[in-house]
Order: sequence, then structure tokens, then C-alpha cells
Amino acid sequence: MCRYGNAYIPKSGKSEPSIPATPDGLKVSFDEPFQINFSALHKDDNGVLVAIHDGHCLCDYKNWKQLFDYLESLRIENDLEKVEFLLYWSDSVYPLTDRIVIDMGLDSELDPPIEGVIYEITLSISRRLETYIGQRIHLTFKSGRELRGILSTYDSESGNASLQCEAPEETVYFHFKEIVLAESIG
Repeated sequence: MCRYGNAYIPKSGKSEPSIPATPDGLKVSFDEPFQINFSALHKDDNGVLVAIHDGHCLCDYKNWKQLFDYLESLRIENDLEKVEFLLYWSDSVYPLTDRIVIDMGLDSELDPPIEGVIYEITLSISRRLETYIGQRIHLTFKSGRELRGILSTYDSESGNASLQCEAPEETVYFHFKEIVLAESIG
């Protein structure tokens, strides 16, 4: 029995997903092995499953930060909201009910992944806003508008927030779904 990883790359505007060069110690293939439940979960989707391994399996693999950084590069290269990853033991069946959201901009310290848990590698605007209250930030809106200022408030239940802008000096109220990028600028 061996341990493997699968990633699901949702369909983007490209006909085929772009697969960036893998770092030392990792290989990506469009061939099996694919975990049966994970494959079934995405069988009707238009995305692509890829197998991730070290040339054979992931039994002795230890550099999980490198793997998650690579998954983030897959997400960015294909201009996706998220990429899913599953670590599993061959021939094992998992209910796939547990999910962990990872935002590489926030989660620099990562524990090794747990077998049978789906990891969503994403840019989590809501989590970033929760973290950035009282900090100076840069926001990019879906409309293309960019603002800098102090994030005054953010209510995670309603999704509403306010930013005390630097120039012009005004308070801007917005909903987190209007934002495509939120970055702390110290």
C-alpha cells in the first residue's frame, strides 16, 4: 500500500490546464493513480485530475510546504479561485466530508496534510479581511478600482466592511464579494 496525492484543477478559460514545472522531488501526471471517491466526486465536472507523487508515491515525502506552494502555483497559473488536493492511501475509501481551506498568503506554517481530507488552496478574501482589521491594506475591486487605507471594520457574518481611505480621505463601505485581492501593506 502506498500514499499518493491527487489535485483537481477546475476548468478555466484555457482549453487545457497549464502545469508549471514541478520543484525537485515532485512529479505531476495525468495518469492514475486516482483515488476512487475523489475521482467520482469530480466525474461530471469539466476540470482535470492529476496525480502528484515523487516518481513513485508520497510515502517518504516530507516537504509539505513545497507541495502546497506548488498547488498555489497551479491555482495562479490557471487563474483559478481554488485547487483541491487529496492525500490518500491506495485502496482506501474516504467519505470526503472534511475540508480545510488554505490561503498561502496567510498560512505560512502548515501541518502535514491528513489522509482523506480535501484541502482547498485558495485566496480567501473573507479570512484575509478578518485578519487585517486595524491594518493598512491595499484592495483591488472586481471593477478594477484600487484603494489603500486602514480596514476599520469587517463583519464575517454579513460580509460588510469599511475602509478608511488615505486619498481621498473618506470611508468606503463594501462587501467582501466585491474584492478580488486584499493585501496587507504594513
